[in-house]
Amino acid sequence: MSVPTHEVLPTDCGIRLPSQVRAALVSLGSACNLAALALNQATLGEITATVASEGAHARGGDVEVSTADMLAVSALSYVDQLTVVYTIITARYAAYAAATAFAIAADCEPAAPGAEQLSLLPSHLLREPEALLPSIGFAQDTASTPLAEQQDHVAQARQDLMQIIKRHLDGSPISQYDDPAAVARRLHQSTDLSLMFATALHNYAGTTAWAIGVFTGPSPEYD
Repeated sequence: MSVPTHEVLPTDCGIRLPSQVRAALVSLGSACNLAALALNQATLGEITATVASEGAHARGGDVEVSTADMLAVSALSYVDQLTVVYTIITARYAAYAAATAFAIAADCEPAAPGAEQLSLLPSHLLREPEALLPSIGFAQDTASTPLAEQQDHVAQARQDLMQIIKRHLDGSPISQYDDPAAVARRLHQSTDLSLMFATALHNYAGTTAWAIGVFTGPSPEYD
């Protein structure tokens, strides 16, 4: 599964945001993209190592087989660890984007992220999804604006994310996405669900940040 990246706020969007808030959204979005690209590269390395291991087993030879197997297991572990890193940073981006959008929708001044927001873990979102990812509706007089379209995208992204969160609550321990070191020694990889969680977080965060940028952008049609 290739992990997609999402465009961060361009220079002509969100210019009415407080500078620290806008910088935080851009920084968190960029960090998520960096983690996504690293995960994609690691996944390619894991595939390469697995193919090499299969080839070594086919040819035989104890030294080559044992070496190839160790490389495959290490590559697999690295993918797991980066999956957790990606989930952590997307959780922080999603929670901060949601808090910022909620403040703007309530006609309040959005705040720069505090230490608690920047240290938030995926398990916090899994425990309190409705509180940390509230439903958001920007005040708008017409339904024919780009913002209305963005609000539809945000609502759909949130719905998709909430469905995945419900699946997590019924499944594995929610703390498994909080610490990359905790998955480093797992022998059996199970990243599909966690990747779905992280990619849904990233999609929701990026979509919400984009809606914020549209609502606080420079064009008179958004005023």
